[in-house]
Amino acid sequence: MEFCYTENFLRLMKKSKPSLILASNSPRRSALLSQINLKFTVSPARIKEQTQSNEKPEDYVVRIALAKGNIIAKKYPNSTVIGADTIVVLENKVLGKPKTKMKAKEMLKELQGKKHKVITGISVINKSKNIVLSRAIKTGVKMKALTEKEIDGYIRTKEPLDKAGGYAIQEMGTVLIDEIKGSYTNVVGLPLNALCELLREAGFEIWEKK
Repeated sequence: MEFCYTENFLRLMKKSKPSLILASNSPRRSALLSQINLKFTVSPARIKEQTQSNEKPEDYVVRIALAKGNIIAKKYPNSTVIGADTIVVLENKVLGKPKTKMKAKEMLKELQGKKHKVITGISVINKSKNIVLSRAIKTGVKMKALTEKEIDGYIRTKEPLDKAGGYAIQEMGTVLIDEIKGSYTNVVGLPLNALCELLREAGFEIWEKK
């Protein structure tokens, strides 16, 4: 079956494109944006996330955030697009997202009792306005010393799987953390204060009447 779209219909479709788009399928990032009453649409961008030779962690997350944002911004040039990427860094070593319980256990054993950094790269892009903004936000985190029983118990929740560093601070993982220096929402995956600053700089009014 073929459809014939009228000129009026196409104009309506163009007008209905979302004004704010989150280029991520992370439920945690969506929850954070909803927390501050922003109206947005989710349109995930999938790219290969791999560090380059001698690349600093903060440069890496910004590059990935920009890459994600650009993919969606090209599809919706009149929209403001948010890209983000979060990593955990322990003594200059980037800890990824464990896919197995064994890998999660290795990460938690590395982190337990130590200070580490959570770094999120954020980008705000609007192609039609030639706006490309980005920033890397760092938060210091100290995980408490964990027993084998605590590590195994946490892994049984399956929460560590596919989470940067093998833990989720907004869920059960909060009991593993002794200290935070910096943005809490950054550790969750989206530093709201810094993001809102970029949105305002891009001309997106977060206090606009709904």
